[in-house]
Amino acid sequence: MGRRYQLPRLCAALFIHSLIAMPTTTLSPTELHRTFAAMQQHGGSFCSALAAAWFAGDRSNRARIEAAFPHLVEQFGPSSSYFPK
Repeated sequence: MGRRYQLPRLCAALFIHSLIAMPTTTLSPTELHRTFAAMQQHGGSFCSALAAAWFAGDRSNRARIEAAFPHLVEQFGPSSSYFPK
């Protein structure tokens, strides 16, 4: 009986930890906007949908997307050829 209640507590603890440990980006708001615009324009269907979700999201949800996909932020960010100059 005790084991049944450990999993939800563990999941909740991991979720809370992931929110606290979310890395912050060093890009300015303008750079982030341009990064996700480049992702929407030049990326595939997944990247385009992810960028659309970023544009539709509030600050918290945008931070979650940035934290979950840092490789895409890097791929379409200021140092990439996709980034609008």
